[in-house]
Amino acid sequence: MRKKTFHSWLALFILQKNLAGAIPVPRQTKPPQTIPYKFRFTGPPQVSEECIGNEAGEYPCSEVDLKGFIGADQMLGSTTKKLSDIWGWTDPVTGREYALVGLRDGTSIMDISVKNFPIYLGFLAAHDDKESIYRDIKTYGDYAYIVADVPDHGMQIFDLTQLRDVTTVPIIFEETDHFGIDHFGFMTQSTFEEAQNTAMTQALNTIFPKRTFSDEGYAHNIAIDEDSGYAYLVGSNNCNGGLFILDLSQPRDPSPAGCFGEFGWILDAQCVTYHGPDTRYIDSEIYFISYYIGMGVIDVTDKSKPRWLSFVEDSGFNEIWQGWLTEDQSYFLVGDKRNGSRLNTDIIDVSDLEDIKVADTYSSLEKARSGNNFVKGNYLYQANHRAGLIVLDLTDIDDGDLVKVGYFDTTPNLSNAGQNGVFGVYPFFGSGAVILSSMNEGLFIVDPTDIEDTPIPAPVPAPTPAS
Repeated sequence: MRKKTFHSWLALFILQKNLAGAIPVPRQTKPPQTIPYKFRFTGPPQVSEECIGNEAGEYPCSEVDLKGFIGADQMLGSTTKKLSDIWGWTDPVTGREYALVGLRDGTSIMDISVKNFPIYLGFLAAHDDKESIYRDIKTYGDYAYIVADVPDHGMQIFDLTQLRDVTTVPIIFEETDHFGIDHFGFMTQSTFEEAQNTAMTQALNTIFPKRTFSDEGYAHNIAIDEDSGYAYLVGSNNCNGGLFILDLSQPRDPSPAGCFGEFGWILDAQCVTYHGPDTRYIDSEIYFISYYIGMGVIDVTDKSKPRWLSFVEDSGFNEIWQGWLTEDQSYFLVGDKRNGSRLNTDIIDVSDLEDIKVADTYSSLEKARSGNNFVKGNYLYQANHRAGLIVLDLTDIDDGDLVKVGYFDTTPNLSNAGQNGVFGVYPFFGSGAVILSSMNEGLFIVDPTDIEDTPIPAPVPAPTPAS
């Protein structure tokens, strides 16, 4: 790995934009980047605002404290300073926790092991400097896999163990390896044209750049089944934009393993080794997909012959972007935008994988754009752009009841639909930290202090803290 230090840039870290009419950002007493790294934390805390009276500093909240913050304009290496999706990684050797923050022009990496003293480690530029609003990151073992919805970017592979050796920050990281996402014979000109002519794809073309058959190297999202070691690219130039399956048994040299294109373009997905209530499919590899006008279930146990089990396209659905399973795998929860742009969470009963159906819908009073949501224990953590982070209690989900028990708004001066605000959320750290990527503001580290989760394993292997 080649490292470039930026001592001449350190003065830039103390600059904080707080122009008249702009979104307020937390005041920082000392930039974390001014200290030597190698796991040392000295000096006063960065930000620590307890949520009292529905305020954490200048941020509206309930039961969620602000612990740390790194501003977008402190993310040196990036020229756009615009955040995208986010993921996290816990080092199984050191136990340290890292935020992997997508930006339009690359990926920033922060050590958030001490919540109120996050350290900006550095920046990994996008492959060939290809910019995209949509950048997605997932991890498998010690590697991060990064895709972007722009031609010729491909999939970046980054060895996360090198973070153990960082001594001076910030640095410019380099991708460890690269997978091209070329055409692998999984899509022909005719099937591509058929996919482009579907009503769903035509609707997506109003949101995303329209692709041509010659475009290669793009993917809207990536999902990884940690148990089986397979990655699934969706919204790519293969498989009609459906599931493009990659074998990660050689983590730095993925190989194509299969394809499922019957649904056409897929926006997001979750793949699990199944242990839910449908006993016919115990230990099968089941893929739950979101595709704008509905969601479906696919059995991908046989990578050469994936088969769909069922799908649901409710007449009320409008912009189904992403969803996540409850811990018992009985329900799949998807964010939806309807009723005058009010936030809705559809509860999909997936207890019978061959006959899934909408069980109920939780309707919110907030008007905003729905984003990603993830289940940890008995709670659903939602990234809802201008409505911020919303936390829902799932205790009474069998009765169709979800209860809002917490929130944190990173853009108090903005409301209604819009892509800015909280783009991504990652709630799976063992420390209880929850990280938010707010598009124009930066990385927020929050702590839902009074929301007690049932201990559960994270979707990545649980780390063993260093003694």
